[in-house]
Amino acid sequence: MDSPASLDLQLIKSFYNAPHYHMQDYEPYPGTFTTFNEFFHHPIKREVRPIASPDNHCIVTNPADCTFSGSWPVDDNGQHAPCDGKVLEGIAYLQVKVVLDTATSKPMLEMHRKPEPFEKISPDVLITLPDTKDPVGGHELEAPDEPGYQFLQTHGLVLIDNPLLGLVACMPIGMAQLNSVVLSVKKGDYLTKGQEISFFKFGGSDIVMVFEKKANMKFTVQEHQWNPFGKQVAVSQAN
Repeated sequence: MDSPASLDLQLIKSFYNAPHYHMQDYEPYPGTFTTFNEFFHHPIKREVRPIASPDNHCIVTNPADCTFSGSWPVDDNGQHAPCDGKVLEGIAYLQVKVVLDTATSKPMLEMHRKPEPFEKISPDVLITLPDTKDPVGGHELEAPDEPGYQFLQTHGLVLIDNPLLGLVACMPIGMAQLNSVVLSVKKGDYLTKGQEISFFKFGGSDIVMVFEKKANMKFTVQEHQWNPFGKQVAVSQAN
């Protein structure tokens, strides 16, 4: 989706003709995109996504245009640490690696395994079907010990240290083989509420927020309801 062949103007127009994509909230269609991914992550109009209570640490806002699926407690029955100690940094992933995006020079997570081009298979791994002397090729007989490209999920992790909430983990997740997660920030950066931390290419999937127990978060949005980026989704009742 980073190649000129990925751009289909009729397909792009179909996004603007579909009300549920809210395309009127994005920068005007300039007709200058050269790839599908350039179109997919073009910026939203900031005036239509005001950040709720930007100076109030108690108010947590929606990190993306998305539907709220629910909240679940993280308790002692669901934590399995191998030893005592403080978590300094982390990354959640399945078969991905960090590379530089050639277009933006920003770090992104890319699939570690990709579908390999077909290569001629050695005669000693060919199957001979019954009642015929002809071997059947084109299929590798050995299964790999790791999942193939169709099972890959790209995960990003941005761990934020907030003076009131403590550590807040924000995890964009690109499901299956469809998505790339491009990180817009790096370790040591200081963030303000509403600042871009990452974006998807070729589709979007999930974004997960994890809070410490002391943050005492109460979610203020309804489950299965679409909410715009910047809207209040939770309030901290921390003492």
